[in-house]
Amino acid sequence: VLRRPPPRREQMANSAAAASGEPPVPPSPPPLMPAASTFQPAASVPSPSGGCSACQVIVTQVCVGGHTTRQLLCCEAATSPSFACAEPCGRQLSCERHQCMLGCHAGNVPCQVCNEECKAVLPCGHPCGKGCHAGPCPPCDGTTKTPCHGGHQSISIPCTVRASASPAEMQTLLMCGVTCGKQLPFCQHECLEKCHSGACPTPEECKKKVTVRCQCRRIKRQWECAKVQKALASGHHSAEEVESYRSTSRALPTSTAPSVVPCDEECKAAKERTSVQNPKAEPSTASDCIAVQKKPPTAGPVEGSDTRSGRNKRKNNIDAQQ
Repeated sequence: VLRRPPPRREQMANSAAAASGEPPVPPSPPPLMPAASTFQPAASVPSPSGGCSACQVIVTQVCVGGHTTRQLLCCEAATSPSFACAEPCGRQLSCERHQCMLGCHAGNVPCQVCNEECKAVLPCGHPCGKGCHAGPCPPCDGTTKTPCHGGHQSISIPCTVRASASPAEMQTLLMCGVTCGKQLPFCQHECLEKCHSGACPTPEECKKKVTVRCQCRRIKRQWECAKVQKALASGHHSAEEVESYRSTSRALPTSTAPSVVPCDEECKAAKERTSVQNPKAEPSTASDCIAVQKKPPTAGPVEGSDTRSGRNKRKNNIDAQQ
């Protein structure tokens, strides 16, 4: 016996609505079903040969560069085992710094050769400038200019030599060979040594010739500056004299030459003759000494001689007699 199925909920609602005069209730949507899997087999396709049908399973295939994937039927993947995507290769080049920018390709296809320039900064401060490479940069083939010790000129030194030179060798490399010319500390003369580093060697041994005189300024000699310094430092000269020599010995006038030469017998004789003629006057310059030597001694005026004092004296005698 066939039984009639029970009325659906919509039919019962519509019947009630019709009895009450209300509009019918719309049908409810069908229930949601889960989506079919991507790998669900498609409809079977009969094989032309009458054997097994071609595989209709959907498989995922990766591009030859490993960037992207695609999905296709297994039977199609068998005839198209690989594909190239639109992405660049991106593999690291042999320089280990840049990437291959060729289109997607298989690993057995060589990547591009890097044509970039290495921009690494070397210890000397120069850029490498070589073609892009792996590992450490090669030695720099440039030069660096450095002022010499005395600042006279700049010396070009290859960077490879500078990198391997010891401190002592660098001191030698920076000697230009020109006379130092720095002012010495104990006088106003210049250092005559060749270009050197640091303080001038033996500044107290200045070889510059200096004019010196005796105390009365008659004797004139040419001494080395070092000898003059020792004579001034012997304790027989004031600090003012020593300082005056140190501050003016570069262009020392002959008239103010330091009196470090001892006077001789002729100087003493000239001084004695001067003291006899004028006890209060002493020769102070060489010209005075020479003048005293050449001028013979003269007696004082004779009483009664034809001088103003003599005439006055005779007149006084005559007046007294009258």
